[in-house]
Amino acid sequence: MNIGLVDEPAERLRELQAGHAYEHELLLAIRGTWEDERDYRKRFACHRKRGAVFKYAGIKAFIADTLAANGGDPVVLMRDAA
Repeated sequence: MNIGLVDEPAERLRELQAGHAYEHELLLAIRGTWEDERDYRKRFACHRKRGAVFKYAGIKAFIADTLAANGGDPVVLMRDAA
């Protein structure tokens, strides 16, 4: 799992996929700020593997709950960027 701030999630997904045998998938995209990214990384710090990569098992409940609250669409949940 990668937690990071990007302008174009689909483009970043293609970049992450390059050179990997397994297909990557966008599970959740949330509009936010650098501070939001930092807060998410702190929130899930105990599940960090390295850098911006986190163990899926550690954050899957957050992803499932967020998707359920958002009708299952991984890209419509938006937070104010203010």
